[in-house]
Amino acid sequence: MRLSIHLFDAKIKCQYRRYLAQTDVAVALLFAVLWVETYFTSVAEVRGLLLAVIASTAFVLFALPENRTAHPRNALGGHAVGLLVGASFALVSDGALSLDRAVNADILFVLSAAASVGLSMLLMVATNTEHPPAAGTALGIVFHGLDWQIVLYVAFSIVALVGAHWLLRRRLRNLY
Repeated sequence: MRLSIHLFDAKIKCQYRRYLAQTDVAVALLFAVLWVETYFTSVAEVRGLLLAVIASTAFVLFALPENRTAHPRNALGGHAVGLLVGASFALVSDGALSLDRAVNADILFVLSAAASVGLSMLLMVATNTEHPPAAGTALGIVFHGLDWQIVLYVAFSIVALVGAHWLLRRRLRNLY
């Protein structure tokens, strides 16, 4: 019995052009979205977290375009849920922190962050808008607090990625 470990997908040899083309589309779109982002946000931690969310969405849309989580309903709906839940938790936790300084702020933040991700997951599953990266959207909003520039940036980025995915839908194939 011979143990064989494959580092690369066997299909890459015959489909390397598809792999490169879909990856190039994702890179070009991420470049455009990230370039626009430099005008909207300045907090490095938030930028890093939300950029990771947007990059994860780009992966789902362009590496796994036929996956159910890559459907426009899922990507747009999932991020909408994440934005709404994150904004709600950010408003509540900001209000609670300003009312009672005796409560340990770190515990309240961690509780808000975890609960926002959990509620986002529940609402995405309940509404059939499952999109795993969108749970990070809620976390990013709770982490930063409600900031309309960041909300608009995330919304713009996701709409741009989903729009490109939709326009290219007949040419995109799963890369696995």
